[in-house]
Amino acid sequence: MIRHIELRWEDSMRVDPLAPGLAVLAAPYHEVRVDSAGKRVVEVGYFTGVAEHGADGWRLRDAHWSVVGAPAPVR
Repeated sequence: MIRHIELRWEDSMRVDPLAPGLAVLAAPYHEVRVDSAGKRVVEVGYFTGVAEHGADGWRLRDAHWSVVGAPAPVR
C-alpha cells in the first residue's frame, strides 16, 4: 500500500501531434514513493504514451514507464 507519492516531470517533455485529438508524449520523470511501513523508494525513468482527446477531455492510453536501472554486467 502506498502512503505517499511524488511525481515530477523533467523539463524536456515532448508532445508531438499525430492527428486532431491525438498526440504522443514523452518525458523523463522522478518519482518518490513511501509505503505504509515508511519505506522510501526513489525511481528515475522515462515515460511515453499516446494522449487522446474525447468527450470527457484528454486521456492517456498505451502508457509505458521505463525505469533507469543499474547497467547489466558485461560478459
